[in-house]
Amino acid sequence: MHSRVPWLIFGLALVLFTWKLGANDLWAPDEPYFAEGAREMLADGNWLVPHINGDLDNHKPPFFFWLIAWFGWLAGGITPLIARIPSVLAGLGALWLTIRLGSRTDPVAGRLAGLVLVTTYMFWDKARWAQTDAVLCFFILSALYLFDRQYRPVPSPNPNGWLFRSELRIAILFWISISLAFLTKGPIGLVLPSGIILTVAIWDRRAKELLKLHPLLGFLILLAIVGTWAYLATTRVEGYHALASVKEHFFERASQGMHHHQPFWYYGEVWTYSLLPWSFLFPGMLFFGWRSRNEPQTRFTLVWVVFTFLLFSLSTEKRDLYILPSLPAIALLMSSWLARVCRTPGDKSSLGQWARAGFHVIAGVLTIAAVVLPFVANELTPAAFWPATASAALLLISGLAIWWSLSRPLTFTLATVVIVGSVMVLGAVTLLYPQMEPDKSARPLATAILRELDPATRSKADNTEQRILLGFDLANVTRGINFHTEGLYLHFPPTPQAALELLATPQYRLLLANEEALRAGVAPDQWRQLDIVLKTRINRRSLVLIRSPSP
Repeated sequence: MHSRVPWLIFGLALVLFTWKLGANDLWAPDEPYFAEGAREMLADGNWLVPHINGDLDNHKPPFFFWLIAWFGWLAGGITPLIARIPSVLAGLGALWLTIRLGSRTDPVAGRLAGLVLVTTYMFWDKARWAQTDAVLCFFILSALYLFDRQYRPVPSPNPNGWLFRSELRIAILFWISISLAFLTKGPIGLVLPSGIILTVAIWDRRAKELLKLHPLLGFLILLAIVGTWAYLATTRVEGYHALASVKEHFFERASQGMHHHQPFWYYGEVWTYSLLPWSFLFPGMLFFGWRSRNEPQTRFTLVWVVFTFLLFSLSTEKRDLYILPSLPAIALLMSSWLARVCRTPGDKSSLGQWARAGFHVIAGVLTIAAVVLPFVANELTPAAFWPATASAALLLISGLAIWWSLSRPLTFTLATVVIVGSVMVLGAVTLLYPQMEPDKSARPLATAILRELDPATRSKADNTEQRILLGFDLANVTRGINFHTEGLYLHFPPTPQAALELLATPQYRLLLANEEALRAGVAPDQWRQLDIVLKTRINRRSLVLIRSPSP
Protein backbone atom coordinates (compact mmCIF):
# COMPACT_ATOMS: atom_id res chain seq x y z
CA MET A 1 0.00 0.00 0.00
CA HIS A 2 2.78 2.45 0.92
CA SER A 3 4.40 2.06 -2.52
CA ARG A 4 1.20 3.39 -4.09
CA VAL A 5 1.16 6.59 -2.06
CA PRO A 6 3.54 8.58 -4.33
CA TRP A 7 1.42 7.65 -7.33
CA LEU A 8 -1.72 8.83 -5.54
CA ILE A 9 0.04 12.13 -4.80
CA PHE A 10 0.99 12.44 -8.48
CA GLY A 11 -2.60 11.71 -9.45
CA LEU A 12 -3.77 14.52 -7.18
CA ALA A 13 -1.11 16.85 -8.62
CA LEU A 14 -2.13 16.03 -12.18
CA VAL A 15 -5.74 16.95 -11.41
CA LEU A 16 -4.82 20.17 -9.60
CA PHE A 17 -2.29 21.30 -12.22
CA THR A 18 -4.40 20.55 -15.29
CA TRP A 19 -7.96 21.32 -14.16
CA LYS A 20 -9.31 23.73 -16.82
CA LEU A 21 -5.71 24.43 -17.82
CA GLY A 22 -6.60 25.80 -21.24
CA ALA A 23 -9.89 27.42 -20.28
CA ASN A 24 -8.36 30.86 -19.71
CA ASP A 25 -6.53 33.04 -22.18
CA LEU A 26 -2.95 34.04 -21.52
CA TRP A 27 -3.02 36.44 -18.59
CA ALA A 28 -1.04 39.62 -18.20
CA PRO A 29 1.59 40.47 -17.19
CA ASP A 30 3.83 37.45 -17.81
CA GLU A 31 2.05 34.77 -19.83
CA PRO A 32 1.63 36.72 -23.11
CA TYR A 33 5.29 37.75 -22.92
CA PHE A 34 6.62 34.19 -22.93
CA ALA A 35 4.04 32.80 -25.35
CA GLU A 36 4.60 35.65 -27.81
CA GLY A 37 8.38 35.27 -27.62
CA ALA A 38 7.98 31.58 -28.45
CA ARG A 39 5.48 32.34 -31.24
CA GLU A 40 7.91 34.77 -32.83
CA MET A 41 10.69 32.16 -32.64
CA LEU A 42 8.52 29.84 -34.71
CA ALA A 43 7.48 32.65 -37.04
CA ASP A 44 10.90 34.20 -37.81
CA GLY A 45 13.18 31.24 -37.12
CA ASN A 46 15.43 33.22 -34.75
CA TRP A 47 15.90 30.93 -31.75
CA LEU A 48 19.05 32.41 -30.20
CA VAL A 49 17.47 35.44 -28.52
CA PRO A 50 13.76 36.11 -27.97
CA HIS A 51 12.00 38.80 -29.97
CA ILE A 52 8.86 40.52 -28.66
CA ASN A 53 6.73 42.85 -30.81
CA GLY A 54 9.23 42.09 -33.59
CA ASP A 55 12.08 43.67 -31.63
CA LEU A 56 15.06 42.14 -29.85
CA ASP A 57 14.27 41.37 -26.19
CA ASN A 58 17.16 40.89 -23.76
CA HIS A 59 15.23 40.56 -20.50
CA LYS A 60 15.35 36.76 -20.22
CA PRO A 61 17.55 33.92 -21.50
CA PRO A 62 15.86 31.74 -24.12
CA PHE A 63 15.41 28.29 -22.54
CA PHE A 64 11.80 28.70 -21.39
CA PHE A 65 10.87 30.23 -24.75
CA TRP A 66 12.50 27.22 -26.42
CA LEU A 67 10.34 24.83 -24.40
CA ILE A 68 7.10 26.57 -25.36
CA ALA A 69 8.19 26.88 -28.99
CA TRP A 70 9.13 23.19 -29.13
CA PHE A 71 5.75 22.09 -27.80
CA GLY A 72 4.10 24.58 -30.15
CA TRP A 73 6.01 23.13 -33.08
CA LEU A 74 4.86 19.63 -32.14
CA ALA A 75 1.25 20.78 -31.75
CA GLY A 76 1.18 22.94 -34.87
CA GLY A 77 0.80 26.22 -33.00
CA ILE A 78 0.95 27.87 -29.59
CA THR A 79 -2.21 28.05 -27.51
CA PRO A 80 -2.67 28.90 -23.82
CA LEU A 81 -2.72 25.17 -23.07
CA ILE A 82 0.49 24.51 -25.00
CA ALA A 83 2.26 27.49 -23.41
CA ARG A 84 1.53 26.11 -19.92
CA ILE A 85 2.69 22.53 -20.48
CA PRO A 86 6.38 23.18 -19.57
CA SER A 87 5.33 24.58 -16.19
CA VAL A 88 3.06 21.61 -15.50
CA LEU A 89 5.86 19.16 -16.28
CA ALA A 90 8.32 21.16 -14.18
CA GLY A 91 5.83 21.18 -11.29
CA LEU A 92 5.45 17.41 -11.48
CA GLY A 93 9.22 16.99 -11.65
CA ALA A 94 9.76 19.24 -8.63
CA LEU A 95 7.12 17.28 -6.73
CA TRP A 96 8.90 13.99 -7.51
CA LEU A 97 12.25 15.38 -6.39
CA THR A 98 10.75 16.74 -3.17
CA ILE A 99 9.29 13.35 -2.27
CA ARG A 100 12.57 11.62 -3.11
CA LEU A 101 14.62 14.11 -1.10
CA GLY A 102 12.42 13.80 1.98
CA SER A 103 12.24 10.02 1.70
CA ARG A 104 16.01 9.69 1.90
CA THR A 105 15.67 10.16 5.67
CA ASP A 106 12.01 9.43 6.38
CA PRO A 107 9.65 7.99 3.71
CA VAL A 108 6.56 9.13 5.62
CA ALA A 109 7.86 12.70 5.86
CA GLY A 110 8.79 12.61 2.16
CA ARG A 111 5.27 11.69 1.12
CA LEU A 112 3.77 14.22 3.49
CA ALA A 113 6.08 16.86 1.95
CA GLY A 114 4.61 16.01 -1.45
CA LEU A 115 1.07 16.54 -0.15
CA VAL A 116 2.01 19.83 1.50
CA LEU A 117 3.79 21.10 -1.62
CA VAL A 118 1.11 20.18 -4.13
CA THR A 119 -1.61 21.92 -2.10
CA THR A 120 0.46 25.05 -1.37
CA TYR A 121 -1.06 27.99 -3.25
CA MET A 122 2.01 29.51 -4.88
CA PHE A 123 3.50 26.19 -5.99
CA TRP A 124 0.18 25.11 -7.49
CA ASP A 125 -0.30 28.50 -9.14
CA LYS A 126 3.12 28.66 -10.81
CA ALA A 127 2.91 25.02 -11.91
CA ARG A 128 -0.01 25.91 -14.20
CA TRP A 129 0.99 29.26 -15.68
CA ALA A 130 3.31 30.10 -18.58
CA GLN A 131 6.11 31.63 -16.50
CA THR A 132 9.76 30.71 -16.07
CA ASP A 133 9.60 30.16 -12.33
CA ALA A 134 8.32 26.57 -12.15
CA VAL A 135 11.05 25.46 -14.57
CA LEU A 136 13.68 27.43 -12.63
CA CYS A 137 12.44 25.84 -9.39
CA PHE A 138 12.74 22.36 -10.91
CA PHE A 139 16.36 22.85 -12.02
CA ILE A 140 17.43 24.43 -8.73
CA LEU A 141 15.72 21.63 -6.80
CA SER A 142 17.38 19.08 -9.08
CA ALA A 143 20.80 20.57 -8.31
CA LEU A 144 20.14 20.57 -4.56
CA TYR A 145 18.81 17.01 -4.63
CA LEU A 146 21.96 15.84 -6.43
CA PHE A 147 24.14 17.75 -3.97
CA ASP A 148 22.37 16.06 -1.06
CA ARG A 149 23.00 12.61 -2.56
CA GLN A 150 26.68 13.42 -2.98
CA TYR A 151 27.14 15.17 0.35
CA ARG A 152 25.01 12.98 2.61
CA PRO A 153 25.06 9.32 1.53
CA VAL A 154 22.19 7.37 3.08
CA PRO A 155 22.25 3.55 3.16
CA SER A 156 19.30 2.16 1.25
CA PRO A 157 18.18 -1.33 0.17
CA ASN A 158 17.25 0.23 -3.17
CA PRO A 159 20.32 1.83 -4.81
CA ASN A 160 18.05 3.66 -7.33
CA GLY A 161 19.81 2.40 -10.45
CA TRP A 162 23.17 3.01 -12.06
CA LEU A 163 22.67 6.75 -12.53
CA PHE A 164 23.33 7.70 -8.91
CA ARG A 165 26.01 5.10 -8.13
CA SER A 166 28.83 7.17 -9.58
CA GLU A 167 30.16 10.34 -7.96
CA LEU A 168 31.13 11.65 -11.41
CA ARG A 169 27.67 11.03 -12.90
CA ILE A 170 26.03 12.91 -10.04
CA ALA A 171 28.43 15.83 -10.50
CA ILE A 172 27.73 15.98 -14.24
CA LEU A 173 23.96 15.99 -13.65
CA PHE A 174 24.42 18.64 -10.95
CA TRP A 175 26.21 21.03 -13.29
CA ILE A 176 23.81 20.38 -16.16
CA SER A 177 20.96 21.34 -13.81
CA ILE A 178 22.81 24.54 -12.81
CA SER A 179 23.49 25.39 -16.46
CA LEU A 180 19.85 24.93 -17.49
CA ALA A 181 18.70 26.97 -14.50
CA PHE A 182 21.05 29.72 -15.72
CA LEU A 183 19.61 29.49 -19.25
CA THR A 184 16.11 29.71 -17.79
CA LYS A 185 16.43 32.86 -15.71
CA GLY A 186 20.02 34.03 -15.66
CA PRO A 187 22.68 34.04 -12.93
CA ILE A 188 20.18 33.37 -10.12
CA GLY A 189 20.20 29.77 -11.36
CA LEU A 190 23.84 29.59 -10.29
CA VAL A 191 23.89 32.00 -7.33
CA LEU A 192 20.98 30.57 -5.34
CA PRO A 193 21.89 26.84 -5.22
CA SER A 194 25.61 27.62 -4.91
CA GLY A 195 24.96 29.93 -1.95
CA ILE A 196 22.82 27.33 -0.18
CA ILE A 197 25.39 24.57 -0.74
CA LEU A 198 28.33 26.69 0.38
CA THR A 199 26.52 27.85 3.52
CA VAL A 200 25.65 24.27 4.50
CA ALA A 201 29.23 23.08 3.93
CA ILE A 202 30.73 25.97 5.92
CA TRP A 203 28.27 25.39 8.80
CA ASP A 204 29.23 21.72 8.83
CA ARG A 205 32.95 22.53 8.47
CA ARG A 206 33.02 20.21 5.46
CA ALA A 207 33.81 22.69 2.69
CA LYS A 208 36.50 20.38 1.27
CA GLU A 209 33.83 17.82 0.44
CA LEU A 210 32.44 20.19 -2.18
CA LEU A 211 35.31 18.97 -4.34
CA LYS A 212 33.15 15.87 -4.90
CA LEU A 213 31.07 18.09 -7.17
CA HIS A 214 34.12 18.51 -9.45
CA PRO A 215 34.06 22.33 -9.72
CA LEU A 216 36.56 22.43 -12.62
CA LEU A 217 34.39 20.03 -14.59
CA GLY A 218 31.41 22.18 -13.60
CA PHE A 219 33.06 25.27 -15.06
CA LEU A 220 33.62 23.42 -18.33
CA ILE A 221 29.99 22.25 -18.45
CA LEU A 222 28.77 25.81 -17.77
CA LEU A 223 31.09 27.07 -20.48
CA ALA A 224 29.88 24.41 -22.92
CA ILE A 225 26.16 25.05 -22.33
CA VAL A 226 25.77 28.67 -21.23
CA GLY A 227 28.98 29.98 -22.79
CA THR A 228 28.22 28.51 -26.21
CA TRP A 229 24.77 30.09 -26.25
CA ALA A 230 26.12 33.46 -25.02
CA TYR A 231 28.85 33.46 -27.70
CA LEU A 232 26.48 32.58 -30.54
CA ALA A 233 23.84 35.06 -29.38
CA THR A 234 26.36 37.87 -29.05
CA THR A 235 28.12 37.25 -32.36
CA ARG A 236 25.13 36.36 -34.53
CA VAL A 237 22.34 38.59 -33.21
CA GLU A 238 22.87 42.24 -34.02
CA GLY A 239 22.49 44.50 -30.99
CA TYR A 240 22.66 41.72 -28.39
CA HIS A 241 25.47 41.39 -25.85
CA ALA A 242 25.09 38.59 -23.31
CA LEU A 243 27.33 40.16 -20.65
CA ALA A 244 25.61 43.54 -20.93
CA SER A 245 22.24 41.84 -20.60
CA VAL A 246 23.36 39.99 -17.45
CA LYS A 247 24.70 43.23 -15.98
CA GLU A 248 21.51 45.16 -16.71
CA HIS A 249 18.92 42.55 -15.81
CA PHE A 250 20.59 40.85 -12.87
CA PHE A 251 23.13 43.03 -11.09
CA GLU A 252 21.48 46.41 -11.75
CA ARG A 253 18.03 44.99 -11.10
CA ALA A 254 19.17 43.56 -7.77
CA SER A 255 21.00 46.71 -6.67
CA GLN A 256 18.78 49.45 -8.09
CA GLY A 257 15.51 47.75 -9.04
CA MET A 258 13.59 48.24 -12.27
CA HIS A 259 9.85 47.93 -11.72
CA HIS A 260 9.17 46.23 -8.39
CA HIS A 261 10.70 48.13 -5.48
CA GLN A 262 9.66 46.62 -2.15
CA PRO A 263 10.84 46.95 1.49
CA PHE A 264 13.20 44.44 3.10
CA TRP A 265 10.40 42.63 4.98
CA TYR A 266 8.30 42.12 1.83
CA TYR A 267 8.72 38.33 1.72
CA GLY A 268 7.49 38.00 5.27
CA GLU A 269 4.17 39.26 3.94
CA VAL A 270 4.38 37.12 0.81
CA TRP A 271 4.76 33.88 2.76
CA THR A 272 1.44 34.63 4.50
CA TYR A 273 -0.59 34.05 1.35
CA SER A 274 1.83 32.06 -0.81
CA LEU A 275 1.81 29.15 1.67
CA LEU A 276 -1.97 28.90 2.02
CA PRO A 277 -3.54 26.77 3.48
CA TRP A 278 -0.35 25.95 5.46
CA SER A 279 0.72 29.56 6.14
CA PHE A 280 0.17 29.67 9.89
CA LEU A 281 2.27 26.58 10.49
CA PHE A 282 5.29 28.58 9.29
CA PRO A 283 6.32 29.95 12.74
CA GLY A 284 6.12 26.47 14.29
CA MET A 285 8.13 25.08 11.38
CA LEU A 286 10.92 27.62 12.03
CA PHE A 287 10.85 26.77 15.74
CA PHE A 288 11.20 23.08 14.90
CA GLY A 289 13.93 23.77 12.35
CA TRP A 290 16.08 25.75 14.77
CA ARG A 291 15.56 23.28 17.62
CA SER A 292 16.47 20.36 15.34
CA ARG A 293 19.29 22.10 13.48
CA ASN A 294 21.80 19.43 14.53
CA GLU A 295 20.05 16.90 12.27
CA PRO A 296 21.70 17.00 8.79
CA GLN A 297 18.58 17.16 6.59
CA THR A 298 16.83 19.64 8.89
CA ARG A 299 19.91 21.87 8.85
CA PHE A 300 20.06 21.63 5.04
CA THR A 301 16.42 22.61 4.52
CA LEU A 302 16.59 25.34 7.19
CA VAL A 303 19.58 26.93 5.42
CA TRP A 304 17.73 26.56 2.12
CA VAL A 305 14.71 28.51 3.43
CA VAL A 306 16.64 31.23 5.27
CA PHE A 307 19.24 31.79 2.53
CA THR A 308 16.54 32.17 -0.14
CA PHE A 309 14.64 34.65 2.04
CA LEU A 310 17.74 36.75 2.77
CA LEU A 311 19.05 36.71 -0.80
CA PHE A 312 15.85 38.06 -2.31
CA SER A 313 15.16 40.37 0.63
CA LEU A 314 18.52 42.09 0.06
CA SER A 315 17.62 42.69 -3.58
CA THR A 316 15.91 45.99 -4.39
CA GLU A 317 13.82 44.28 -7.07
CA LYS A 318 11.22 42.00 -5.46
CA ARG A 319 8.30 39.95 -6.76
CA ASP A 320 6.42 37.34 -4.79
CA LEU A 321 7.19 34.55 -7.25
CA TYR A 322 10.95 34.92 -6.71
CA ILE A 323 10.75 32.79 -3.55
CA LEU A 324 9.18 29.81 -5.33
CA PRO A 325 12.45 27.77 -5.04
CA SER A 326 12.10 27.93 -1.24
CA LEU A 327 8.72 26.16 -1.20
CA PRO A 328 10.05 22.57 -1.56
CA ALA A 329 12.35 23.23 1.41
CA ILE A 330 9.45 24.62 3.43
CA ALA A 331 7.37 21.54 2.58
CA LEU A 332 10.24 19.26 3.63
CA LEU A 333 10.87 21.10 6.89
CA MET A 334 7.18 21.30 7.72
CA SER A 335 6.57 17.62 6.95
CA SER A 336 9.52 16.50 9.13
CA TRP A 337 8.02 18.40 12.02
CA LEU A 338 4.45 17.20 11.48
CA ALA A 339 5.51 13.57 10.92
CA ARG A 340 7.36 13.65 14.24
CA VAL A 341 4.34 15.06 16.06
CA CYS A 342 2.01 12.49 14.47
CA ARG A 343 4.19 9.65 15.72
CA THR A 344 3.53 10.73 19.31
CA PRO A 345 -0.22 10.34 19.99
CA GLY A 346 -1.51 12.84 22.50
CA ASP A 347 1.72 14.81 22.22
CA LYS A 348 1.67 17.71 24.71
CA SER A 349 5.15 18.95 23.82
CA SER A 350 5.85 22.42 22.49
CA LEU A 351 6.14 20.98 18.95
CA GLY A 352 2.65 19.50 19.19
CA GLN A 353 1.24 22.71 20.66
CA TRP A 354 2.77 24.79 17.87
CA ALA A 355 1.10 22.50 15.31
CA ARG A 356 -2.35 22.61 16.88
CA ALA A 357 -2.14 26.38 17.38
CA GLY A 358 -1.29 26.80 13.70
CA PHE A 359 -4.25 24.71 12.58
CA HIS A 360 -6.58 26.69 14.85
CA VAL A 361 -5.40 29.94 13.26
CA ILE A 362 -5.85 28.47 9.76
CA ALA A 363 -9.44 27.49 10.58
CA GLY A 364 -10.14 30.93 12.04
CA VAL A 365 -8.71 32.79 9.04
CA LEU A 366 -10.75 30.68 6.59
CA THR A 367 -13.92 31.38 8.56
CA ILE A 368 -13.29 35.13 8.68
CA ALA A 369 -12.43 35.18 4.96
CA ALA A 370 -15.72 33.43 4.22
CA VAL A 371 -17.64 36.25 5.91
CA VAL A 372 -15.67 39.09 4.31
CA LEU A 373 -15.18 37.81 0.74
CA PRO A 374 -18.68 38.50 -0.73
CA PHE A 375 -18.67 42.10 0.51
CA VAL A 376 -15.17 42.81 -0.81
CA ALA A 377 -16.05 41.25 -4.18
CA ASN A 378 -19.23 43.30 -4.43
CA GLU A 379 -17.25 46.50 -3.83
CA LEU A 380 -14.83 45.61 -6.62
CA THR A 381 -17.46 44.50 -9.13
CA PRO A 382 -21.11 43.58 -8.48
CA ALA A 383 -20.91 40.80 -11.09
CA ALA A 384 -18.48 38.90 -8.86
CA PHE A 385 -20.82 38.80 -5.85
CA TRP A 386 -22.45 35.43 -6.46
CA PRO A 387 -19.25 33.57 -7.50
CA ALA A 388 -17.58 35.09 -4.43
CA THR A 389 -20.51 33.96 -2.28
CA ALA A 390 -20.12 30.39 -3.56
CA SER A 391 -16.38 30.60 -2.84
CA ALA A 392 -17.15 31.94 0.64
CA ALA A 393 -19.35 28.91 1.29
CA LEU A 394 -16.41 26.64 0.42
CA LEU A 395 -14.13 28.63 2.74
CA LEU A 396 -16.65 28.41 5.59
CA ILE A 397 -17.10 24.66 5.19
CA SER A 398 -13.30 24.28 5.01
CA GLY A 399 -12.73 26.27 8.19
CA LEU A 400 -15.39 24.35 10.10
CA ALA A 401 -14.02 21.04 8.83
CA ILE A 402 -10.52 21.86 10.14
CA TRP A 403 -11.91 22.89 13.52
CA TRP A 404 -13.88 19.63 13.72
CA SER A 405 -10.81 17.59 12.73
CA LEU A 406 -8.77 19.05 15.61
CA SER A 407 -10.74 16.90 18.07
CA ARG A 408 -9.24 13.84 16.36
CA PRO A 409 -5.63 12.64 15.85
CA LEU A 410 -3.36 15.06 14.03
CA THR A 411 -3.12 12.78 10.98
CA PHE A 412 -6.84 13.33 10.47
CA THR A 413 -6.31 17.09 10.59
CA LEU A 414 -3.50 16.84 8.03
CA ALA A 415 -5.74 14.88 5.67
CA THR A 416 -8.47 17.48 6.15
CA VAL A 417 -6.13 20.36 5.27
CA VAL A 418 -4.94 18.52 2.14
CA ILE A 419 -8.57 18.14 1.06
CA VAL A 420 -9.29 21.78 1.94
CA GLY A 421 -6.29 22.98 -0.08
CA SER A 422 -7.37 20.90 -3.07
CA VAL A 423 -10.97 22.13 -2.93
CA MET A 424 -9.82 25.75 -2.57
CA VAL A 425 -7.68 25.72 -5.72
CA LEU A 426 -10.23 23.84 -7.79
CA GLY A 427 -12.92 26.23 -6.57
CA ALA A 428 -10.77 29.23 -7.51
CA VAL A 429 -10.29 27.95 -11.07
CA THR A 430 -13.96 27.08 -11.47
CA LEU A 431 -15.62 30.05 -9.77
CA LEU A 432 -13.21 32.99 -9.63
CA TYR A 433 -11.03 32.72 -12.73
CA PRO A 434 -13.93 33.31 -15.17
CA GLN A 435 -14.66 36.57 -13.31
CA MET A 436 -11.03 37.66 -13.62
CA GLU A 437 -10.71 36.76 -17.30
CA PRO A 438 -12.06 40.04 -18.78
CA ASP A 439 -9.43 42.11 -16.95
CA LYS A 440 -6.57 39.74 -17.80
CA SER A 441 -7.09 38.73 -21.42
CA ALA A 442 -6.19 40.87 -24.45
CA ARG A 443 -8.09 38.62 -26.88
CA PRO A 444 -11.30 40.73 -27.11
CA LEU A 445 -9.25 43.88 -27.69
CA ALA A 446 -7.12 42.15 -30.33
CA THR A 447 -10.29 40.97 -32.07
CA ALA A 448 -11.65 44.54 -32.07
CA ILE A 449 -8.39 45.80 -33.61
CA LEU A 450 -8.55 43.21 -36.39
CA ARG A 451 -12.16 44.19 -37.14
CA GLU A 452 -11.01 47.74 -37.77
CA LEU A 453 -8.41 46.64 -40.34
CA ASP A 454 -9.52 45.64 -43.81
CA PRO A 455 -7.95 42.40 -45.12
CA ALA A 456 -5.74 44.18 -47.66
CA THR A 457 -4.24 46.45 -45.01
CA ARG A 458 -3.68 43.56 -42.63
CA SER A 459 -2.10 41.43 -45.35
CA LYS A 460 0.28 44.24 -46.23
CA ALA A 461 1.35 44.57 -42.61
CA ASP A 462 1.89 40.82 -42.32
CA ASN A 463 3.92 40.50 -45.50
CA THR A 464 6.16 43.57 -45.28
CA GLU A 465 6.42 43.91 -41.50
CA GLN A 466 5.12 47.43 -41.94
CA ARG A 467 3.67 48.63 -38.64
CA ILE A 468 0.22 50.12 -39.04
CA LEU A 469 -0.74 50.15 -35.35
CA LEU A 470 0.49 52.80 -32.91
CA GLY A 471 0.78 52.25 -29.18
CA PHE A 472 1.31 54.58 -26.25
CA ASP A 473 2.12 53.64 -22.64
CA LEU A 474 0.77 50.08 -22.89
CA ALA A 475 3.36 48.21 -20.80
CA ASN A 476 2.66 44.46 -20.91
CA VAL A 477 -0.62 44.79 -22.86
CA THR A 478 1.45 44.93 -26.05
CA ARG A 479 2.40 41.26 -25.82
CA GLY A 480 -1.20 40.10 -25.67
CA ILE A 481 -2.05 42.17 -28.77
CA ASN A 482 0.91 40.66 -30.64
CA PHE A 483 -0.06 37.13 -29.66
CA HIS A 484 -3.79 37.27 -30.34
CA THR A 485 -3.35 39.03 -33.69
CA GLU A 486 -0.60 36.54 -34.64
CA GLY A 487 2.03 39.14 -35.38
CA LEU A 488 0.50 42.60 -35.62
CA TYR A 489 3.35 44.69 -34.20
CA LEU A 490 3.06 48.18 -32.70
CA HIS A 491 5.13 51.32 -33.12
CA PHE A 492 5.57 53.47 -30.00
CA PRO A 493 5.95 57.25 -30.41
CA PRO A 494 7.63 59.02 -27.47
CA THR A 495 4.85 61.54 -26.68
CA PRO A 496 1.05 61.85 -27.04
CA GLN A 497 1.44 64.61 -29.62
CA ALA A 498 3.86 62.53 -31.67
CA ALA A 499 1.37 59.63 -31.57
CA LEU A 500 -1.48 61.81 -32.86
CA GLU A 501 0.69 63.33 -35.56
CA LEU A 502 1.67 59.88 -36.83
CA LEU A 503 -1.96 58.75 -36.68
CA ALA A 504 -2.81 61.50 -39.16
CA THR A 505 -0.35 60.09 -41.74
CA PRO A 506 -1.45 57.52 -44.37
CA GLN A 507 0.69 54.70 -42.92
CA TYR A 508 -0.99 54.27 -39.54
CA ARG A 509 -4.58 53.13 -39.08
CA LEU A 510 -5.12 52.85 -35.32
CA LEU A 511 -3.73 54.09 -32.02
CA LEU A 512 -4.03 52.00 -28.85
CA ALA A 513 -3.20 54.04 -25.77
CA ASN A 514 -3.36 54.27 -22.02
CA GLU A 515 -6.32 56.64 -21.68
CA GLU A 516 -5.03 58.52 -18.65
CA ALA A 517 -1.53 59.06 -20.07
CA LEU A 518 -2.83 60.15 -23.47
CA ARG A 519 -5.39 62.60 -22.08
CA ALA A 520 -2.72 64.18 -19.89
CA GLY A 521 -0.70 65.04 -23.00
CA VAL A 522 -3.36 66.56 -25.27
CA ALA A 523 -5.63 69.57 -25.06
CA PRO A 524 -9.31 69.00 -24.13
CA ASP A 525 -10.51 70.21 -27.54
CA GLN A 526 -8.11 67.90 -29.30
CA TRP A 527 -9.29 64.96 -27.17
CA ARG A 528 -12.94 65.58 -28.06
CA GLN A 529 -12.12 65.45 -31.76
CA LEU A 530 -10.58 61.98 -31.59
CA ASP A 531 -12.47 59.09 -33.21
CA ILE A 532 -12.54 56.67 -30.26
CA VAL A 533 -13.62 53.21 -31.40
CA LEU A 534 -13.42 51.37 -28.08
CA LYS A 535 -12.74 51.84 -24.39
CA THR A 536 -11.74 48.88 -22.24
CA ARG A 537 -9.65 47.79 -19.25
CA ILE A 538 -6.86 45.21 -19.15
CA ASN A 539 -4.71 44.49 -16.12
CA ARG A 540 -6.10 47.55 -14.32
CA ARG A 541 -5.24 49.87 -17.22
CA SER A 542 -7.92 51.96 -18.96
CA LEU A 543 -7.27 51.74 -22.71
CA VAL A 544 -8.69 53.55 -25.73
CA LEU A 545 -8.59 52.47 -29.36
CA ILE A 546 -8.57 55.46 -31.71
CA ARG A 547 -9.16 55.39 -35.47
CA SER A 548 -7.07 57.53 -37.81
CA PRO A 549 -8.81 60.64 -39.18
CA SER A 550 -10.70 60.25 -42.44
CA PRO A 551 -8.75 61.60 -45.44
